[in-house]
Amino acid sequence: MTDEISTGKMKNLSEQKGTDRRRFLKYGAGVVVVAAAAAAGYYALQPAPGPPTPTTTAATTAATTTAPPPVTTAAPITLNFMTAAHHDFYYDQESYKPLAIYMQNNPNVKLNPIVYSFFDVQSKMASAFTAGIYAWDVAYVWGALLEQFDQYFTPLTDLGWSTSQIASDIIPWVQNAIYWKGQFYGYPRENEVFLLHGNKDIMDEKGVAGMPKTYEELLELCKRVHDPDKGVYAFGAGLQPGYLFPVYLCFLHGNGGYLWKNDSQQTVVPDSRESVRAVEDIVDIYKHYMNPGAIQWIADVQTSTDFLQGKHVFDLWFPSHNKVALQPESAMKSVYCDIWPGRKGVADSGSMVAAEGYAIPKKAKYPQDALAFLKYVGNADNQVECYITGSWTPNGQAPLPSFFSDHNDPRLINWPFAYTVKAHVKQQMYNCSRYERPAYTEITAAIEAEVSNAIAGTKTPRQAMSDARTATDKIVATEFERFGGGYFEPWKTVQQDSVQSQFKAILKNFENVPNYYTGK
Repeated sequence: MTDEISTGKMKNLSEQKGTDRRRFLKYGAGVVVVAAAAAAGYYALQPAPGPPTPTTTAATTAATTTAPPPVTTAAPITLNFMTAAHHDFYYDQESYKPLAIYMQNNPNVKLNPIVYSFFDVQSKMASAFTAGIYAWDVAYVWGALLEQFDQYFTPLTDLGWSTSQIASDIIPWVQNAIYWKGQFYGYPRENEVFLLHGNKDIMDEKGVAGMPKTYEELLELCKRVHDPDKGVYAFGAGLQPGYLFPVYLCFLHGNGGYLWKNDSQQTVVPDSRESVRAVEDIVDIYKHYMNPGAIQWIADVQTSTDFLQGKHVFDLWFPSHNKVALQPESAMKSVYCDIWPGRKGVADSGSMVAAEGYAIPKKAKYPQDALAFLKYVGNADNQVECYITGSWTPNGQAPLPSFFSDHNDPRLINWPFAYTVKAHVKQQMYNCSRYERPAYTEITAAIEAEVSNAIAGTKTPRQAMSDARTATDKIVATEFERFGGGYFEPWKTVQQDSVQSQFKAILKNFENVPNYYTGK
């Protein structure tokens, strides 16, 4: 199994096939005895737990330009830090190396990054947890993983730490990654939202001034810039299964739709009128304005590469690939970034948010030292630095800071690329739920399969989404038997006046920032 473990190295996203997610296990660790036995073959080689770790001095979460105070331990220790490959801004950057900085300021702590493909994390967790063995002191999580495996993670209050600061300051969309059934289990690290990007160079050439305010306007602009005879398509998005569900949610929300019913099971309704219309829109824009090969595109690999090379004008993805402005080999030097537009009279905006974080497994050897490291991860200085450095490197996908207060940092406000922060914050004022729940991977696989059928033309959108409803009804019923519903959905919190006021206050910091970057 050691050949499947990449320590300190990131798998190229082109290796992360969308079909890999079909290997995900069904909502938990109870059915993976064979996988657990295989995992034990590796983890049995781990050193035996050392003596209990004394209470540590935790790093503060206050914004500061200085490193956190050293953690005092009785003897040198190694913290196994499991993370996803797309978090390479922690361990593989030249300009900012937060792991190296932490070890420098905490000489008794060695951080051992264990890096998995995003699509492998769930099976690795199921194996280790079912085997009941030590694997990591800090582990990457997001909503669906935490909800499946909550019994294997330690609530932060059990470690003697109040989570009141997280509860009062955290952006609601991000809370979903580390909060479950009344408990905080970790610190957030990921806050990214799908945004619409535009090739400003081509748009200027075609006389298109600015980004569309409605979906209808987007289609009109697509007509003006679409030029396939010259190898330039109007629109691009990753449509391969494994990446298709977020695109579907953007179109769903842009049509005023909502994926869950407000009943005890939180029934999934992919056959709603808004959902069928969303799939019709995806099929339409694919047929008329996209490269035919996009049905097999992996997002942030083929999609972003074509966008950077000027092969399509509008692009739907996270803002990380706005690094084009700093890439000399890119054909594009100027880029727009704005919210995903909704249909006129139906929704002002749509989109989809991703939130991820880190938590402490109950089998961790050094939970107090792990907690100190989590606080460092959530430190305002660290989160801001990761965003303004990691997002702009060739392999970077660093997220926006996870707390409201972090957005008052002058490094963000005065940053040359602050237009991405402005668009990112503005987008989160609208519905961009990812609908995370224990059966998320099963539900998304069922919906993606049928959206793919509609794109390929083997079914009509209505037929496809009717079949998706049949499949998800069975999944939801099984999920409800085991987990009992009550899954957190941040959109209700985001709609509160107090939360909207905090977003508006942040936007005042960026009111003079245009929604584009012009390369020099």
